[in-house]
Amino acid sequence: MDERKTLLSYIGPGPWLVLACVLLLAAMLLCAFYTPAAAAIEPVYPPPIPSDAPAFSASGEEGELVYLNTIAVSDAICQSEDGKLYYAAEDNEHYFRIVCVSGETYALMSRQRELWNAADSFVSQFRLTGRRARIPDAVKADFLKVFSMDEEVFDLNFGRLCLVEEPVVLPDTGRSAAWTVFAVLFALGFLAVLALWLFRFLAAWSALVRLEENERLGDAARQLENGARSERDDKLRFSEDFLYGGRIGLAAEWKDVLWSYERSLGKGKLVLARALVIRTADGKAHPLLFSAQEAKDLRRLANRLCERNPKMLWDLTAENRAAWEGRNA
Repeated sequence: MDERKTLLSYIGPGPWLVLACVLLLAAMLLCAFYTPAAAAIEPVYPPPIPSDAPAFSASGEEGELVYLNTIAVSDAICQSEDGKLYYAAEDNEHYFRIVCVSGETYALMSRQRELWNAADSFVSQFRLTGRRARIPDAVKADFLKVFSMDEEVFDLNFGRLCLVEEPVVLPDTGRSAAWTVFAVLFALGFLAVLALWLFRFLAAWSALVRLEENERLGDAARQLENGARSERDDKLRFSEDFLYGGRIGLAAEWKDVLWSYERSLGKGKLVLARALVIRTADGKAHPLLFSAQEAKDLRRLANRLCERNPKMLWDLTAENRAAWEGRNA
């Protein structure tokens, strides 16, 4: 077990990929389930309207935002099918109007309710806001019953339009779509890093199995610790009998280093990077990355591999591919 740990500590995926997976997964879950705290907004009653909005009596245009200065208001006269309550109100010019306001606004009109019920009460104005709207037929019918008047008298007293308060619309405090986008991006990043970790771990495990089958696991671990020479900033190590690749799952006897070749990474003639791909007897490919300008360094290292194992195939040719595929068939 210690011998496996020794080899995995160098050729395995390493802790950084695990840490990256954990961080990306945490970021994905945070973005997927985060809901911002609702803003502490206290709605205002009556709801505000534009400062240049006209008075209710200024015109007879339906749908316009208006205000109405009231001095008295009745109890609820009737309720519409959608649950709205309608009241009779007296404005500051002593005209009677029909108003439909919220319970919150009505609760603020205690002085106006007192004046409606007692004519000698203190007179105080209260400004209602809303839109002019045609008085619904059902509401008109209920008012006719309560006030015992015919339609002509009703029209003379209340007119044909009423004031309907605009409902208070609180700002949307829900999730922004950006959180979902970030969650998807972090999920894709997590899957990519997880796939890379799995690829490297399986390659390393395959190398350990091969060494164990050949009864060379202990020798490989000892030579890695005591006799291996470091190359390319410790991305590769050579020992007398073995070749090791840091974080790329490579640990093989020299006789099992069967084929290597160069791959260019880029598009068309644009080369962004190069890779020395080392294929081993366990069937795995181990890419060692170089910059686009390090072509000579890559080939110099490939020559050293050939010196260590003269039977190793070099270059990506049809003959070498056929030989490799025939051996692993």
